[in-house]
Amino acid sequence: INAEYMGALPCSGLTSLPDMQTPAAPPPSASGFGANAIKCFILLSICFLTLGSYYVYDTPGSIPTQLTDWFGKDNYNDQRSGLLYTVYSVPNVILALFGGILTDFMGVRVGVLLFTFLIAAGQSVFVMGILSRTYWTCVIGRFIFGLGGESLTVSQNTFTTRWFCNSDYLALIFALVVAFSRFGSSVNFLFSPKIADKSVPLAVIVGLILCLASLAMAIFGSSMDKKFAKKYADDELNKQAKVLEQQQDAGVRDRRPSELLMVVSDPSADPKAALLASGSAEPAAHEKPKESFCNELIAAVKAVPAPVWVLTVICLFFYVAVLTFFTTAQLILQNTGAKYTADEAGFILFIPNVVGIFVMPMCGVIMDKIGRGVLFLSVASVMMIATHMFFLSNALGWYQFNVYFIVVFLGVTYSMGASSMWPMVAYVVDPERTGLVYGLMTAVQNSGLALFAYIVGALNDHFSDDPTWHYAASILLFVICAVISFVLTIVLMILDRVYTSGKMNSSALQRQEINAREKEEAEPGFTALPDA
Repeated sequence: INAEYMGALPCSGLTSLPDMQTPAAPPPSASGFGANAIKCFILLSICFLTLGSYYVYDTPGSIPTQLTDWFGKDNYNDQRSGLLYTVYSVPNVILALFGGILTDFMGVRVGVLLFTFLIAAGQSVFVMGILSRTYWTCVIGRFIFGLGGESLTVSQNTFTTRWFCNSDYLALIFALVVAFSRFGSSVNFLFSPKIADKSVPLAVIVGLILCLASLAMAIFGSSMDKKFAKKYADDELNKQAKVLEQQQDAGVRDRRPSELLMVVSDPSADPKAALLASGSAEPAAHEKPKESFCNELIAAVKAVPAPVWVLTVICLFFYVAVLTFFTTAQLILQNTGAKYTADEAGFILFIPNVVGIFVMPMCGVIMDKIGRGVLFLSVASVMMIATHMFFLSNALGWYQFNVYFIVVFLGVTYSMGASSMWPMVAYVVDPERTGLVYGLMTAVQNSGLALFAYIVGALNDHFSDDPTWHYAASILLFVICAVISFVLTIVLMILDRVYTSGKMNSSALQRQEINAREKEEAEPGFTALPDA
């Protein structure tokens, strides 16, 4: 009972009763200044979770020349550079999926702490490999890093939906999270080559410091979540409990004094407890009966709508055209077109990530207001085709496009694709399955990254004696991936209309209408009226 109904009573008992006509005070608001401040701190901690991992992920791609000089040409080449990416991605073909399951079973707090610790531990081993000039120690470090890297992204996405799933700005929030992560990559490409020119060990130690900073923010965010989640998070249990609390407060005005006394003296009169006892909501995550991993996985796979499977494959090919490109982009810029130096190439590759930091939030706002996620993703795929065709033209000498225009164009393209892709899952997947679905998408994505990172390294080594196709072959591969992504977006538009009522490609207003109609149809006793 709200303190106003207690009449500032002592704990020993009820000594006075309020005026029964006094309006009920509202329950604690989840949208006031305090709630907004808490959510801002939570969002800040979520953004920092992957800052370190994104920075160190691109280390082999940002300083390939320096690593070759450090290890020696006989011990380090393009294929071995690709292997450092492959050993990161291979475990995540499975672990990212189980990372989603673990996040749902253990809770998001345990997930982010475990995975940020693994990332810091893996980078520590990688640093030891650099200091000892032992390549295979670096491989082991990248493998340990991979055990936490993509699973952390899954937990990060689940953490975001846990706190902001009911927000009108979900796409903007996802865009901010992704943009901040890419900030780690941009800083790496800008500063790592300069640091590595003076000291390769120092360049990788800086990455370790950022991983430890992410671990510290994981501890901070987890403690905030533990303290405030029940009051301010957007999970469904808390939402229903607040509704029940409002109903209880409103009902106080009509109660007799004896009923008020019973409610005050009953310690079990907790809205959340009543909600659970009534069976109107699911138990809290830590109170759910534990199913086996296999049963949970099978149930999750069956619950995934067909359009989400197509979106998962799009994610694979779209991200190969971006992330795998960045693994070899330094060498492409140094050996094709104007043939830039390592420092110049690092600055050029800094640009698309910086563009993304500013453009992704704008794309998120547009997505929240306009919707049309599949259409945006389709346009982004076409732009990705154009981006790599520009690079291919420079590499083959057809026409020399300005490289600064190309990388700005790439930053806008990536921003559009990422801002539209990830929020679409929340539109069509039940909240309790989002961790599993994000894990599934990340697992499939990493299968592509593992395979294509090795293929690109092998292609570069295979055509090393051909000055025309040395790096042009890899660029052509990225063009093909972007084409496949575009074709699948057309398929996604069709399946979205058939299986998910067009939610993925609807405007924001249309999606609200669809959800309202589905909720009405799901109510007991609903009977659709026949057509006139």
